[in-house]
Parts: sequence; structure tokens; C-alpha cells
Amino acid sequence: MMLSFLLASVALNLGNQVLFDLFCGPYWNQLTKEERNGYSQFYFAGQNVDPVTLVELSSCISREAKRLKDRRMKVLFLVISKSGTTIEPVTAVRGLKKLLADVCGIHLMAITDKEKGRIRPVAEKEHFPCFTVPDGIGGRFSIFSQVGLVFASLAGIDIESFLKGAQMVEEACQSNDIKENPALLLAALKYIATKKYDITAEVIMPYGDKFRSFGWWYAQLLGEFLGKNMICRGTWCTTVVFR
Repeated sequence: MMLSFLLASVALNLGNQVLFDLFCGPYWNQLTKEERNGYSQFYFAGQNVDPVTLVELSSCISREAKRLKDRRMKVLFLVISKSGTTIEPVTAVRGLKKLLADVCGIHLMAITDKEKGRIRPVAEKEHFPCFTVPDGIGGRFSIFSQVGLVFASLAGIDIESFLKGAQMVEEACQSNDIKENPALLLAALKYIATKKYDITAEVIMPYGDKFRSFGWWYAQLLGEFLGKNMICRGTWCTTVVFR
């Protein structure tokens, strides 16, 4: 039996959470191995340093591992950190390794900066796979790089179709026609709402359960990008996510 953990900060986590929710669904871990086409179960951790969550998660995994009397459960930690020192995922890895080492066979895989990532020398020493967070791409925008594609491959997501969809959207966003360019239309509406009507709050309501994490991701993207810029100009922008 194989379990996979994605351990990353919020910026590097939410995009992959969206991929998992959309393509795998909320009940993926309840499916049989055959129904998952041989792909592993997935758990997300490392977004914060909450010890209660890590202990409860490790307890559940330990109980499941002890039921496998004839074989040892395999656990893969996919650690994503550009610097390799981000406290949330690093703490999660250390904690989970300590809690699960006696009952599981633990394997590591990492995605970090190609030169400055502190995980890379460890990966070379211990001979586990290490991929790259590309230069010039913020973590929150990195889903179409190795940050998202490595996870997608582990989950059995059709990467080629995923990237073709992204290409279609990118091409649409090159148009100067606001009726054909969704990014231009959204930007215009936000600008008018802010400048003309002094509206700086936004509500997003993803009615489908599979889109729940998309709401969180959207709020994080807006807050990290437009929000910081507007704060510098004395304006606050916020997004509220409802289920």
C-alpha cells in the first residue's frame, strides 16, 4: 500500500490542492487501489505548524499501517519549498518522519530552487529525486511548472491535456477584444468597481464541492498580488470565500 503526502507552504500548496480536488475528487482516498488505477492515496500537510493536525494524521496512518500484517506501508513525502527552509513544510516532514518511521517505509521527493534550495544537497547525498522551482515564477503562480506537474503525474492527471487547456486560455488572453479576453474583462470590471464605486471587497462562491479549494486559491492569488500592490497605495482589497 502506498500513501503520498504533499508538504508545502500555502503558496505552493493551494494550486496542487485545486488539481487534486478537480481531477481526483473528495473521495479519492476511499477508493480501492484498482479504482484509483494503482495511484496512491494523497494527504496535504505543511501549510501551517499546527501540531494537532499532524499528530491526528499520523495516528490514522499508523493504525492503517498496523493492519497490513504481511507487508510494510510505503509513504512518499513530496516536499515543495523554494528555499528549502520554509518552516511549515520542514516542520511537517520532521514530525511525520519521526511519528511514522516505526510503521512505514518512508521515501522522499523534493521540488526546490536549482541553486539556493537547501534541500538539494540533501537530495544528492541521500539519492532521492529533486525537481526545480523555476526562476522568476512566484510560488502562487507555479502550478504549470514542475511544482504542479510532478504532483499531477503522481496523481495520474493527464498532463498533456492540462497544459493544452492552459495554452488555450493563454491564447484567449492575448486578444485585444474584451469580449474574447476573459482576463481583460475581469481586470476592467475590477478597475471600474474600485475606481467608480469604491468597491474593494469581493465574494467568490464555488457551489461545487470540487471547486472549494479553487476559492481559497483565488483569494490567495488576489491577496498576494493585487492586495499587496493596493496596500502600498493606501487601499485594502479582500476576498471572501463561501461554500
